[in-house]
Amino acid sequence: MRKTSAGLKNGFFYEDNNHTYYAEKAAAQSVAQVAVKSLLVPGKISPASAFQSVFSNYPLIYSTGISIDAVMPSIGTASIAKSLAPDNYLFHTYYHAQIGKLIGALNTGGVSSLLQLQNQSQADTMHFAGTYLPTSLVNSRYPRNNVQFGYADPYSIYNWELFFHAPMMIAQRLSGNMQFEAAQKWYHYIFNPTSNTDINGSIISTNQRFWKFYPFYTEAGYPAQTLEELLVAIHNNNAEAVAQVKKWEKNPFNPHLIARMRILAYMKNVLMKYLDNLIAWADNLYRRDTIESINEASQLYILTSNILGERPRQIPPRVKRLDYTFDELSEAGLDAFSNAMVAIESFYAPNDAPSGSSIYTTGPGVTTGIQEHKIPLHTFYFCLPPNDMLLKYWDTIADRLFKIRNCMNLDGVARQLPLYEPPIDPALLVRATAMGIDINTVLDEVYGVTMPHYRFIYIVQKANEIINDLKGLGSAILSALEKKDAEALSLLRSGQEIALLGQVRQVRIQQVNEAAAALEALYLSKENTEIRYGYYNSREYINAKEQQQQAHLLEAQIFQVIQGALQTAAGVLSAIPTFHIQGMASGSSFGGHHLSNIMQAASTAIGIKVGIENFKATQAGIMGGYDRRKDDWNFQRDTAAKDLEQIDRQILAGEIRLDIAQKELDNHDLQTENALQADAFMRSKFTNTDLYNWMSTQLAATYFQVYQLAYDTARKADVCYRYELPQRNYPADGFIKFGYWDSLRKGLLGGEKLQLDVRRMETAYMDENARELELTKNISLAVFSPESILELKRTGSCTVAIPELLYDLDYPGHYMRRIKSVSLSIPCIAGPYTTVSCQLYQQSGTYRKEKVVVGSGYNDPLNFASVSSHTILATSSGQNDGGMFELNFRDERYLPFEGTGAISTWTITFPDTYRQFDYDTITDVIMHIRYTARYDGGLSTAANQNIETVFAALGSNNILHRFWSIPHEFSNEWFAYTHALEHETGEPLTFIIRPEQFPFFTEGRAITIKKWHLQLKPKRKGIEVDVEDTAAGIDLTLTDNQMGSSGTVTLSVTEAGLEMTIDMSFHTGYDISDIADCYLVADYILEDA
Repeated sequence: MRKTSAGLKNGFFYEDNNHTYYAEKAAAQSVAQVAVKSLLVPGKISPASAFQSVFSNYPLIYSTGISIDAVMPSIGTASIAKSLAPDNYLFHTYYHAQIGKLIGALNTGGVSSLLQLQNQSQADTMHFAGTYLPTSLVNSRYPRNNVQFGYADPYSIYNWELFFHAPMMIAQRLSGNMQFEAAQKWYHYIFNPTSNTDINGSIISTNQRFWKFYPFYTEAGYPAQTLEELLVAIHNNNAEAVAQVKKWEKNPFNPHLIARMRILAYMKNVLMKYLDNLIAWADNLYRRDTIESINEASQLYILTSNILGERPRQIPPRVKRLDYTFDELSEAGLDAFSNAMVAIESFYAPNDAPSGSSIYTTGPGVTTGIQEHKIPLHTFYFCLPPNDMLLKYWDTIADRLFKIRNCMNLDGVARQLPLYEPPIDPALLVRATAMGIDINTVLDEVYGVTMPHYRFIYIVQKANEIINDLKGLGSAILSALEKKDAEALSLLRSGQEIALLGQVRQVRIQQVNEAAAALEALYLSKENTEIRYGYYNSREYINAKEQQQQAHLLEAQIFQVIQGALQTAAGVLSAIPTFHIQGMASGSSFGGHHLSNIMQAASTAIGIKVGIENFKATQAGIMGGYDRRKDDWNFQRDTAAKDLEQIDRQILAGEIRLDIAQKELDNHDLQTENALQADAFMRSKFTNTDLYNWMSTQLAATYFQVYQLAYDTARKADVCYRYELPQRNYPADGFIKFGYWDSLRKGLLGGEKLQLDVRRMETAYMDENARELELTKNISLAVFSPESILELKRTGSCTVAIPELLYDLDYPGHYMRRIKSVSLSIPCIAGPYTTVSCQLYQQSGTYRKEKVVVGSGYNDPLNFASVSSHTILATSSGQNDGGMFELNFRDERYLPFEGTGAISTWTITFPDTYRQFDYDTITDVIMHIRYTARYDGGLSTAANQNIETVFAALGSNNILHRFWSIPHEFSNEWFAYTHALEHETGEPLTFIIRPEQFPFFTEGRAITIKKWHLQLKPKRKGIEVDVEDTAAGIDLTLTDNQMGSSGTVTLSVTEAGLEMTIDMSFHTGYDISDIADCYLVADYILEDA
């Protein structure tokens, strides 16, 4: 075990084989004794885990900024009693005890297994008390080794990030990228409203079953604290509640600060984010505007509604609040939240009286006292405001469900959906699957792009602008990646350089050692040379022995010379003639013997000479050797002297080399220090790898979002292309395709590939956008559909259908009739500055899409395409009013109903509850339909044949209508009739209906009236008129603005006309002056003449 307290004033760190703790000095307890008997009890040592073995190899760097020596584990028994001061210490677990289990869960089951609730609630297995036998100087809140989530726990922030913040961030990013189903999966790691199990998998019914994050799961097990209760706690000076207020005052814009202390705020945030994802998901499906997608969206809206529950009821105030000044509130007592408790006036509790008394007893017949019943009639002066963001969810769900149940789209416009969705191309699904794209994304491709408000030219321009931004971001992310790699390479080179410098330093040290060794060798060489020099310099020419040799040679030479001289003398003496002198005993003689001795003496003399010469030669050779030796000695001496001089120079050079080597080592150390400083700077500078990594990450996220924006805009341009140029040469697989984004390459060059197809589409648009026929059709409802005018006057609303036949009468052979603009003219009598407030809504719109007849005939549905708009045109003046301030055909946005089919059904409405003017003054509604068309001569024949067929079929089964306003169209007759009534002459109203008053196409046909409809427009209410025309079968009693119809009648309009005679009798109090108008409608058929 190891105890470290360097730089720590209020505690120390302690680690043994298995655990790491931080002991924090706490309040002292009463008992002063040894804090811990033995922090490592014999026999309870367990092998270090993998995490601990890794942990033990690194020094502990603590948040105080102080680097503390590594706390290395040791085996044995030790006591830290002497290490502890007589204070109370609170021990904290200072390592992640469950990391091994979490890594195991991740490796075996992936992220889904890791984030399970069971992994967050690991039981405490440390047994601190039994293992370390703490005394009273150790705080009784012993550390535990479970997963920490407490506010003050060292590793809680990492657990919060792992199990809460990371899934929340991923879910929000996915939801923002419209991957709602994947986002819901991540939300379910925290909050799952469909769950019914607890932490052990058992089925429960409490609110805990919804929460999958352990702190939330635990919090849900307690009664929820309301904000009102929190305000009461603050008012009562609860220390924890007041501390929260103080921390909030210091950091008012840090919501996480309070949420960590009051996690109910986090829970509410999770719930709201979950609801946002559901609503956004449902809205995305709703915008597809198909029956299947709306049904799916309805289920999501209903799920959201079930989660929300019943809408909170708003209780109106029972009393009027009194206004107080700040001084008055201060006198009442302001709490830490600057709120005050004030009395409530005229308030009564629901079941108790505001005051009263009762008698209570302690036994039979014994009255003990009177107990007063008083209710504290106080409340906070500043109450909690309603949460508008939370209440908005109920409003949103109610709005969506109301629109769905009333057949409206997301914009609130009623429309009729097709029974079946458009088919999905299987090849598209195959390509999407090959690219790893899910089905929802494909469906978004098919249904997700709504019709833009702007034209193709504008949309494609914006698409190119966004793509240019995308390409710029692509270059930026590539640059960031390159700079990140360059920085990483620089750091790698820096690290390698430092490592290499460390190795080179060893070489430098060896070089210094080698230079020192070489210098030492030079010193030894110099010493050897000095010895040689001293030796050679101190040698004598000849030594004593050699001098004795020379003396003996000289002495031998002398004796040899004497010998030779004696021998010579003897020889010379032998040359004297021998005279034989005969003595008394001997005699002498002379002869050859005597001559040889002479010659021998001469030879001996020459031998002496030779010996002398040999001696001289030997002596000369010896002396020459001595001279040669002396010369060699002199040479060796001189050489040694030069060697000494050279060695001195070499020693100087060696000293220089040694100094150089030392300098190189010093320089190398300086270079290493500089490299370390450069490496530290490169790692700590702002533009480091972390910055470029952050930049590349942020740019990658932005890059993908801009790509999505550019791709969506390009798809919108593609939709505009198909909308503006239908039945043109559109590629089978479209212009905008899948596959621009390559995740393996971080989407680089996606913008370039996308822009290529956008440019192709733009070029194709210019090639295919040929000018079409531009026509205007003015349709008078009074002529075309008179019953609609009467319905409009009576109810303020009418519906009219415009068939293709009406256009073919003008131009047979036209097809692709598509509306460019629609405007209304409404002849009526309105006061000055009175708005003629009429709304025009297109219920349906179709056009003939082919120039050839396919299917079973001219009117086969296969020949038509349905294109309608859910926009509304609202008029202001009613004079060729297009519902815009200025009708501009070069508007960047589509005009109302532009591009829809001219074969259409329309609804015209006026405000009926409060009418701004008299709708009976509306004489007509003229629709000015400007449309484009294409012409084909081959289709003209089929159109004319269809016209003939239609008119030929106008027989007894086809009822036509004709509308008259008698005071206006038969004004003379009406004037005569009113004049007769005023003078009581008794003449009836008589007028003649002539054939030319019917539409031109009835010419040459017999007109037979089958029924009459009569309507009187009174000037005041309560009028009752009897109308009779025996010939026409009219015998009606009309009240106010009712329409009466005759029975079945058959009248033929001849060439001379049909004479009508109508007689009116008014009830008491009314006369003809009370009639503002009289309308007559004839139902007629055409027959062959």
